[in-house]
Amino acid sequence: MNSRPIPCFLLVLVSLTSARAEGFTFESLCERARVLAAKPHRPSPLRLDDFWKSLSYDQHRDIRFQMDKGLWAEDGLPFSIDFFHPGWTAKEMVDIHEVVGGESRPLEFDRSLFDYGKNKIPADVPSPPGYAGWRARCHLNSPDYMDEFLVFLGASYFRAIPKDSPYGLSARGLSINSGLPGVPEEFPVFTRFDLKRPAKDDTSLTAWALL
Repeated sequence: MNSRPIPCFLLVLVSLTSARAEGFTFESLCERARVLAAKPHRPSPLRLDDFWKSLSYDQHRDIRFQMDKGLWAEDGLPFSIDFFHPGWTAKEMVDIHEVVGGESRPLEFDRSLFDYGKNKIPADVPSPPGYAGWRARCHLNSPDYMDEFLVFLGASYFRAIPKDSPYGLSARGLSINSGLPGVPEEFPVFTRFDLKRPAKDDTSLTAWALL
């Protein structure tokens, strides 16, 4: 009987981010977080062109990631990764890296991964400088189809789904001052993800996140 990957993942939350290709360990990630946490917060330097910001719900919905072009999709691995295109309400972008053999390399935005549907993109509009988030897939319910089971998109929101179940509510990596009278709520954001390339026999996906 063929075994199927179990949609488990390890998510490590630390604080803030700086994106640069380099050697990667959990300890180096924690040190990066400590250094950044000691400094005043700086907004992400990634800026989205007004054209993408002004997309309507229907225009943004018509931009679809081509699943067969996902990260690891052509490598015969138990997991693959889709990326979300910025636009409409998804105006913030995150740094996404792939970790292979202890090295973390940034994944640059690639417009060819998307089908833009009926959208007409002016020639002078620059591509977004990053992705809005990511989605993980595996053979969760069928050996013939890669189902999505994990999504990170927007602020610190994420959601996961088990076998043969519908999605429920999204969760947050961190909430501050939620529901407190007279105190403004804070919305921390994920700013960087490092995704470990799985081996062919892996049954879990590992992702590290800076928050």
